[in-house]
Formats: sequence, structure tokens, C-alpha cells
Amino acid sequence: MKLLSIMNMGLFGAMVAFLQFYVEGQRRVSIAGGIGAAFALAVFVAPLAIIVSSTTSTRDYIYIYY
Repeated sequence: MKLLSIMNMGLFGAMVAFLQFYVEGQRRVSIAGGIGAAFALAVFVAPLAIIVSSTTSTRDYIYIYY
């Protein structure tokens, strides 16, 4: 649990530091919004990918196509 917390805070801190020191103005907002949108999308897509991969097996294809 400590490692997860350290990685979470470390990556968030690195992102904030990068955006603060290397990107200016409206571009900073766009990049931060894009990163946030990518993480939000990943949170919802990951469980769907697991469900789809577990429901499609070889036997399902036999029944669908024949």
C-alpha cells in the first residue's frame, strides 16, 4: 500500500511540476485536461475490456457463425 501511495503522489507531483515549469498558459490547461480525460476513460474502459474478453470464447464464435 505504501508503494502505491508513493507512486501515486510521485507521478502526480511529476506531472504538476512538468506542467508548472515547462508549459505556459492555455496549453497547460489543455494538456492537464487531456491527461485527466485519458485517466477517466481508462477507468471506465478497463472493466469493459475484461467483460468483453471473458464473454467471447471460441465456442461462442461457433454458435454465432454456424
